[in-house]
Amino acid sequence: MTAQQLKASILQLAIQGKLVPQIPEDEPASELLKHIKAEKDALVKAGKLKKDKHESVITRSEDGRYLEKKDGKTTDITDEIPFDIPDSWEWTRLGTMVDSFQYGTAEKASPSGKVPVLRMGNLQNGEIDYTKLVFSSNENDIQQYKLHFGDLLFNRTNSAELVGKTSVFRADTDAIFAGYLIRFRPILANSFYVNFVMNSSYQRGYCQSVRSDAINQSNINAQKLNLFLVPLPPLEEQKRIVAKIEGLLPHIEEYGKAETALSKLNAELPEQLKKSILQWAIQGRLVPQDPTDEPASELLKRIKSEKAALIKSGKLKKEKPLPPISEDEIPFDIPESWEWVRLGSLFHISPRNDVEDDVDVGFMPMSLLQEGFRNSHSFEVRKWCQVKNGFTHFMNGDIVIAKITPCFQNRKSAIISNLPNEFGAGTTELHVLRDETHLLCLRYFLWMFKTHAFIESGVKHFTGTAGQQRIGKDFLSNYLVPIPPLAEQKRIVEKLETLLSALDNQT
Repeated sequence: MTAQQLKASILQLAIQGKLVPQIPEDEPASELLKHIKAEKDALVKAGKLKKDKHESVITRSEDGRYLEKKDGKTTDITDEIPFDIPDSWEWTRLGTMVDSFQYGTAEKASPSGKVPVLRMGNLQNGEIDYTKLVFSSNENDIQQYKLHFGDLLFNRTNSAELVGKTSVFRADTDAIFAGYLIRFRPILANSFYVNFVMNSSYQRGYCQSVRSDAINQSNINAQKLNLFLVPLPPLEEQKRIVAKIEGLLPHIEEYGKAETALSKLNAELPEQLKKSILQWAIQGRLVPQDPTDEPASELLKRIKSEKAALIKSGKLKKEKPLPPISEDEIPFDIPESWEWVRLGSLFHISPRNDVEDDVDVGFMPMSLLQEGFRNSHSFEVRKWCQVKNGFTHFMNGDIVIAKITPCFQNRKSAIISNLPNEFGAGTTELHVLRDETHLLCLRYFLWMFKTHAFIESGVKHFTGTAGQQRIGKDFLSNYLVPIPPLAEQKRIVEKLETLLSALDNQT
């Protein structure tokens, strides 16, 4: 149960007489209604209130039927009664127990002025939110629409979901209210109890049933508000209900905070687990080491030999030597069969393709490279002559990494596959790594490029202006990677992808 559902349940129990016990000594609500009528009659006589031409009186017959006397007629309204209430309570129309329904000012407010003008956005969760205010200095409005402590504001025009939201005014400072609101003031009844009724799921159901809809908004006028049936307890019980609910609200708020924290944790947990699993993988902690595996040092010798042969044959250009690795650079311990190596020693970074102009190739803008812990991309088909200049080159089997913020942090990287005729080009905001030796398990390196450690290190080495920051080729060439034996690279990938798939299936 969510905090919102818990609060709704408590309010529903309250307005059905199930939250606090009834006390026989309480003056019954039938007497309170008599006092309300007498007070309204006195206000009418004093000229402070207009006489209600459609006065409603609801009674119960001996056989339990609800009868309403109005306009000289008595009507059986039993079918309108939504739920049972205690014997000491009464059902009454909202219009019977309030002074009047007043629409707010239509005058436009301004960012500054003498008095705050409350609008629909200021009505939040049954209370007044003062964080976003406009003001008025219109003296006539300040007198005519002045709010008093305990007044209730009803949002008569809003979205279908929010129309009818109600808040109680409990400030001791001046304020007036805008035209999309209706003000009403309970007579002798407890305003805060009435506010809880107006924030119950029962009231929300009524609003949904009587609203009229127009384009992008719904409306409930004063006539419909007047007809709302209120379950009215004895006055003393109203006070007990208010005290009980207000005592529970801080606990509901704490429950809501815990719920929010838990929801946030549940939403973030799969991503955090993925980060942890990737980190374990590149530290040699995800799968056991096998003593029979050829160590990574032998793999590196073969890679060095293969690259030398490619350089000698002219298929690969010789690059300047990379600096030796110092002990201070090593970020964490790795198994004895692993080795630390710079990326530039393993991959050809930013290669170029040699393709005939009329050949169909794949073209990949940044939008077609998927982000997150995935290995996914798509492409458009173009002629090579259309994309060979001014774009980044790649081919099937290359690893591409977005180099610009925020794509880099969002883990936009993939192993290129399924290109027409094996070749392609794309956005210039990519780094491309090609394994010219075909001796590496590319998926191991792709997952390494999605680790938090790699992303964090890249961000620290960003260059460029705000909003246009990116990682450079030198960062990649010099980046230290932990390389396991080739057989272990494959075991790590198999285990990794099984775990990542399981996490995806849970979200």
